[in-house]
Amino acid sequence: MAPKEPLLVQPSDAPDLEKSDNVDSSTTTSNPDGEPDKKQAAATAAASGIAPSTNQTKEPEWAHGFQLFNILTAVTLVCFLMLLDGTIVVAAVPRITDDFNSLNDLGWYGAAYQLGSAVFQPLSGKIYMKFKPKVSQLTGAYLEC
Repeated sequence: MAPKEPLLVQPSDAPDLEKSDNVDSSTTTSNPDGEPDKKQAAATAAASGIAPSTNQTKEPEWAHGFQLFNILTAVTLVCFLMLLDGTIVVAAVPRITDDFNSLNDLGWYGAAYQLGSAVFQPLSGKIYMKFKPKVSQLTGAYLEC
């Protein structure tokens, strides 16, 4: 058997590797928590041409006080209106039953109302994707009035 020739990798066959930093990993210092020193991190970022970020571990800001009250009031009002919208058919059932003279179709009244409302959901989503939300909301409110 003939000995196998070693495989040679040509530069064009090698995968593109990211540019590595010129900082030796043995010279990095770390604080007692085991995290790299901020000066070392800034020097590494400056050497690689990347601007250091000042807010890497920023805590999320939560709503407090009046702002939280406004948010909760708005969400509660929307939930109430959605429930009211879903039950509005109940008030119209006696009139609908009298007009159609059919008590057997009572279960279909609510389903037909919900189906009519659901038909416009995909269209509303496309409108909100194509246009600014504020314009879409105000136009929809104007058309309903």
